[in-house]
Amino acid sequence: MGRLQRRIVSGASFAGVLLLLLVSGVRTWAEDRTPSDKYVKVFAGKTLTDGRGFVGQLEIGAPLPVVRPLLGWGHEKGYPWSFWYFYEKGPWTLTIIARPDYERCNFLYHVEALVLEGAQAPPTKRGIRIGDSLAKVKKVYGRDTSELTQQIDSRGVTKTTWLNPNTPRPDKGKRRAFDQSVRSGRYYPQHGMLFTFADGKVNRIIALFEYDETALWLRDKPDPPQAWIAVVKPGVKKPTWEHPEAKGHKGLLHLPPPPAVEPAQVAGLRVAVPKGWARTGTTWTSPHGAERVRVEALPLGAVDDDPEDAFDELEDDVEHVLTVRAQRAVPRAVCERLGVDTARTFHYQQAKAGIDGWPARTWELLLAKGRKRWRVSVTRTTWQRNPSPDGIELSRRVFTSVRVAP
Repeated sequence: MGRLQRRIVSGASFAGVLLLLLVSGVRTWAEDRTPSDKYVKVFAGKTLTDGRGFVGQLEIGAPLPVVRPLLGWGHEKGYPWSFWYFYEKGPWTLTIIARPDYERCNFLYHVEALVLEGAQAPPTKRGIRIGDSLAKVKKVYGRDTSELTQQIDSRGVTKTTWLNPNTPRPDKGKRRAFDQSVRSGRYYPQHGMLFTFADGKVNRIIALFEYDETALWLRDKPDPPQAWIAVVKPGVKKPTWEHPEAKGHKGLLHLPPPPAVEPAQVAGLRVAVPKGWARTGTTWTSPHGAERVRVEALPLGAVDDDPEDAFDELEDDVEHVLTVRAQRAVPRAVCERLGVDTARTFHYQQAKAGIDGWPARTWELLLAKGRKRWRVSVTRTTWQRNPSPDGIELSRRVFTSVRVAP
């Protein structure tokens, strides 16, 4: 998936992450960077829940800024362990692997995986501990597993990127050994869990973030507010900073609430469109003129055409698709609800296409029923690679309302 850009700076330190977050609006404060064994006390007597982590404390998918106040600073080893934070001062070790939040924005890092090692590490909620046998893991989690075909910190974003043994890289031997053990471990994506083994015994317990097959903008319920970097602010008319003097470098990004929607029938679809926006043909445009909702009937496909081929062509016309591959194919249940045979979704960004020359982010929904094809697009102003909760919610309101007209 080369078109999806990771935009991760190799070898960046935790201070670099904080700078990244600060630039995008997250407040920071000075504190002791000395690694400690605080994590041992925090998780004493706790269990690791499948695919969720330590529920109520440190969960998979949590924004990276919540880690530091909870556990303090982790040890950073640099490339090829970029954005890995090692907590090793206690009788067991915890490694936190962070990655960009590709669902909301790749400017915001979240907890991608928790790796537990050492005999005294907390067990899973199902009772698996370090040192347990392969037979016990199979009994508890089953025999049906998948192979993790990519590095643990690049799943779903790039093609297989195992380290080349002939390429000189710092610490490559240890990283390559880690990758090989993960690849040969027991991976249960349905549970968000992976176990590695040494001499037939569990030597690592790993809880992994698994992307929901249904993209945020196709789900029944709104995305819960994320109080980091960008927030929807009632009364705001266009994107602006919490403090005008910040000039994009301090404070939260305030975004206007998405417009209310009303039903319309266009191009053979019933769909909700922004109330009060000007309509021209099959396009509704905001008062600022830079944001729009567009509903297009595409040329009919031939009787024997595969609509996925048409979807591929439309997607290939877009540079730097931001959506992870796992969420581009719309699940069958969602297609049935929309009344179509198949569908695809993705989003991307264009420079200087939004209000006041800011960037604009566009969400696409491609639909097919029989020979009929449609394209529904929602474009909303954003800032750099910051989250766009207002754009996600407007897209959700529009996309989830789509029905093929009788």
